[in-house]
Amino acid sequence: MACSTQHRFKDLEYKNWLKTTLSLQLLRSGLVNFLENETNDFHSQLLRTLKGEICKVRCNTKSCGNQGTKPPLTCPACSKWKNEILSNHSNKNGIIYWNNCKPHLWHAEKWEVAKVYMPRGNKDHTKANAFDISAFLNFMKFCKHFEKIVKGNMLDKVTWVRNQMMHSAEMKVTTQDMEMHIEKILDLVRHLKNQARIPDLEQLEKEIIELLKTELNVVLEGVQLESTGGNSISRIMDKQKLHDLEQQVLKEKIEALGLRLEENKDLLVNQEEHRKLKEFLDNNKDLLEQLNPQLAKLDILVQKVNQHDERLSELEKKTEEPIFSVPPIRYKNHLNELAQKNKWPLPEFSEERHPLGYKGVVLVNGVKHTGLKVHPKVVAAHQEVAMIAIDRLTAEGCLLPDPDTSQSETSSTSAAAPLFFSCVTVKLNTEVSLPEGCSEKEEAVEVAYGRLASMFGLQASVSGASKQMVLDFFSTSGFSEPEEVWQTTDDRKLKCKLKMSGPFKFQNQDGASKKQQAQHEAAKEALTRLAGVLGWGGVCETGNYKGKLQELLVKQGQETPTYDTLPGGNGSPGDKTHPASLSTCVDSAKLETSATTGASAAAVSVTPATRPEDYSLAPKDKKPRIESPKLQSVLETFSLVPPQVMNQLSVEKVCVWRVSVDMSNITIKTQESYKSKKEARHMSYLKLGTAMGICGSNVDVTNAIAIVKEHFKKNSSLDLLSEDFNELQPKFICLLTVKSYKFLFRGEGSDEHAAKREACKAALSQLAELFEWGLAAKVVSYGDAEGRLTQLLQEHHQEPLSFECVETLHTATLHLQFNTFSICSRGKQHTTKKSAQSEVSVRLLGLLGEKKGDCSIPVRNQVQEWFAKKGFPIPEYKDTEESGAKVTFSANIDCTHTDSQPSLELAEEKLKDELLGRIQYIVEDDIEQGLPR
Repeated sequence: MACSTQHRFKDLEYKNWLKTTLSLQLLRSGLVNFLENETNDFHSQLLRTLKGEICKVRCNTKSCGNQGTKPPLTCPACSKWKNEILSNHSNKNGIIYWNNCKPHLWHAEKWEVAKVYMPRGNKDHTKANAFDISAFLNFMKFCKHFEKIVKGNMLDKVTWVRNQMMHSAEMKVTTQDMEMHIEKILDLVRHLKNQARIPDLEQLEKEIIELLKTELNVVLEGVQLESTGGNSISRIMDKQKLHDLEQQVLKEKIEALGLRLEENKDLLVNQEEHRKLKEFLDNNKDLLEQLNPQLAKLDILVQKVNQHDERLSELEKKTEEPIFSVPPIRYKNHLNELAQKNKWPLPEFSEERHPLGYKGVVLVNGVKHTGLKVHPKVVAAHQEVAMIAIDRLTAEGCLLPDPDTSQSETSSTSAAAPLFFSCVTVKLNTEVSLPEGCSEKEEAVEVAYGRLASMFGLQASVSGASKQMVLDFFSTSGFSEPEEVWQTTDDRKLKCKLKMSGPFKFQNQDGASKKQQAQHEAAKEALTRLAGVLGWGGVCETGNYKGKLQELLVKQGQETPTYDTLPGGNGSPGDKTHPASLSTCVDSAKLETSATTGASAAAVSVTPATRPEDYSLAPKDKKPRIESPKLQSVLETFSLVPPQVMNQLSVEKVCVWRVSVDMSNITIKTQESYKSKKEARHMSYLKLGTAMGICGSNVDVTNAIAIVKEHFKKNSSLDLLSEDFNELQPKFICLLTVKSYKFLFRGEGSDEHAAKREACKAALSQLAELFEWGLAAKVVSYGDAEGRLTQLLQEHHQEPLSFECVETLHTATLHLQFNTFSICSRGKQHTTKKSAQSEVSVRLLGLLGEKKGDCSIPVRNQVQEWFAKKGFPIPEYKDTEESGAKVTFSANIDCTHTDSQPSLELAEEKLKDELLGRIQYIVEDDIEQGLPR
């Protein structure tokens, strides 16, 4: 391979390979809209068939095995979905990669269903643009929905072409083979164009034919091509775009090779392909620089595969591996004796599973030790890690057992009564969400995790650190990390939902003399730690914490808690053998009785842990501050403070920037010719008006001329347009010459960079049509919009971009979490209980920011409907003395102002006014009497 980067473009067979893969890329792009619509139709059909079956237990694919091909174990709802998906599978007895999808999302996300029909490697893809051509082809082949649209043998032919290209070690194709391959692709394009009537494919057919006839080195090397009418590839592509496409197809090739290596298929062939790919990239430094991250991952994978192969070869030679090369020593027994000598809980042994066996793990007095070697047997792994633990403890000066005895003496039993420790397991399946979306993903993440942090009484010391703080807290506490679920609102904003599931374990801090008392204390610990999640107000008058915990869980539709209660040490002052705190239950500490060979007695094995100081709940008398002293003062004045009312302030900042594109001496013409000058003139004016943003998609083509000319007349500084015609018998093309014009494009974002990026995207989208860059939009990744726009202007000898900050707007939102909060009717007399309930319902609606709706619907019903839609517990109504009423509720309420403000201070003032307007509905006294000064 020549060292010069340009030499690969002079290699005819490499260019043939590249043309074929580019044709597949163009086919993938042309199918996106078609498959988006068809997948939506297929999913809607399934929804009608299944009549709203929804998963309520978050089924997953963990039971699908290492390869992900075993059908998942699912709930009844997901089982119905699974059966219906299989009934629409044309090869349901073949290999299906179930781990591509998330079963609990089958009812909500159409692509989670589609991924069942796709090959391995599509687990993280959720949008149509994320899938490659292989995924699309498999989806259409194996889903019966497409049987009436496309023939399976045509899909097989294109799939074969794709596999030939991706598995080609040399990345070379003869001209004859290239023509045969592209003809197969064109056959599919023509078939779909005629059968499915896909408009995008008509233009795609022309582009692929044009690509087939073009000398790629003309564009790729920047060689000037003499005008050849309408057949030049430079009309639809440019040098940078082809480089981007080349990198994209090579990325897909690297990913495909990585998947084959993971599956351990044709190992020698794949390793040879890897060697040749590295050689090719070493000789083409421009590609190596761009693809180095992907290549580095592939190198690591190849190294792991080689190591795995070597280990298997070694194991095959050995008939039996001895546990140790020295005479067997009962290290496990000695470690148990050592723990008893020091009055520790007995060591807890476990193991880590590895491809070639096991690594031992032991927990001794709260310290975790892990083995160094992988053993084929668990017994050997446990013996090795016990030996390591003994060595470390000996170095620390711990008491050693008598080597001549098989068991140690136990300390004398105290006459004091034993203490009991209880661990309560709370299985949660809930989610945290906000009603409003955010313009940026990072902001949506911060707001969601900020809300979750407030529910656990956490406060980030640094702005923007909520996510890491929550993840650290969950990790330290042994909880499963929350799952992020993304949604897009109608106004194209992002919402991040955090789903919490799995067991949350809590233990009483101090031992109790009775089992029942220990369980109540464990329940109280759970209630305190989960107060924000369960909506607990911090009061349990009867002292029945077990009952209160179960009541709150059942009210939210959760499972009832379970308790494990075991005796620890005795109550003597010097006793240290009782289980340590399980308040955070690190590693889901197991309360179990374990007997070990050589140990004199069974003991409770518990993971000791302490509550981390940085993340503990704030003391009852200490109120977490929010960022705005003004708002905090309002909340404190009206006693809207924890634990009944938690709060979190967020500010959405929107930067507005404008990009100016000054253009001079530009000629606008249509790509196609028309039968009459009139029609050609109309289309050229429409093209210019669209780029200027004054002719929308609903503008009649016959009005375009009048709209554009009127715009130029109103702006006296603009020179009038000049018209000319090219006559291509029997058709015409109209050429409009613009002497000068300033195009303005506006962009919004969370910061200056994002706003500029959006402005450049808008400019690129509209101006691309002027320069016939329509195909550029089909590139999967074409880099920075500003860079592409700058390149476009440079190529046409135009002035560089200029940016201007239009404004920066702020919108403040106060997120309030009410936990078992009550609103009572005012002091006036009510003649009926119903009128009292109506009063508190109206006041609750006011707090929610909702206006009283249809008078024909009782206001109490309106309240219940609001809470049901939001997924919050239905409020409880109670009658009070003198025909009064009280409503108690738990809900997350957001308070925000309507108009964005140019400064944070003004936004806070607006929010304060809105907050006071809400509060007036729930306080008994006149709000004006309690205003903070």
